[in-house]
Amino acid sequence: MLRDLLERIRHILAEHFVGMYLYGSLATGDFSPKRSDIDFVVVTGDHLPGPIIRKLKSMHLALAAGSKWQRKLEGAYVPKAIIRRHDSQGPSLPTVNEGSFYMAPLGSDWVMQRKILRDNEFSVYGPSLRNLIEPVGSEELRAAVLGIIDTWWEPMLADPSRLQSPGYQPFAVLSMCRSLYTMRKGELASKTRAAKCAMATLPAEWSSLIDHAQQWGAGDNIESIDQTAAFMRTVIELCRMS
Repeated sequence: MLRDLLERIRHILAEHFVGMYLYGSLATGDFSPKRSDIDFVVVTGDHLPGPIIRKLKSMHLALAAGSKWQRKLEGAYVPKAIIRRHDSQGPSLPTVNEGSFYMAPLGSDWVMQRKILRDNEFSVYGPSLRNLIEPVGSEELRAAVLGIIDTWWEPMLADPSRLQSPGYQPFAVLSMCRSLYTMRKGELASKTRAAKCAMATLPAEWSSLIDHAQQWGAGDNIESIDQTAAFMRTVIELCRMS
């Protein structure tokens, strides 16, 4: 599927194409066929013109009507000048997520994605990213975690309806584990490693919740949203204190 996607993208982008790379669980070795997305980034030589963006949209929407793996594609088309360093005021870029295609700026999480891309260099096709992405330090990672808490997780606690979506409660629990790991150690970790660390360092009352989250499949949820929300509040407080 990735080889097919690569050929489609190269055909549409032509001279704008620089490379296609993987991040997320495929790059960190934490991929699970039951639940993982296929996270990708396409680096372009410059900002893409409207006609090309429309062709990409048509292509991705057509693919989303196909296999489950094509619907799991999640990523963005990022110019070389943008991927080099994170800019919270950056422009909107072509973005793919859960079968949708839209224009959106890169959020704080792309500090982490850039770190994974540069350190793991999981290339489908293209030059080394070490020459395209500046090093990402510990304080940048910690700032990114707090930015995601402010813009994503805190609003979700105010309106927890998103936690009712299939699979979202386990995702939230494991994401909290990763956030706490990064705040305490200044580095990234896979969900599995972060969950083990959380179980070893957090009060035992949370162990069963974290263990359940590690076993989740794509449609599973934890029985109690209140329990998930309480865990999120606890971890967010710890992150802010770190």
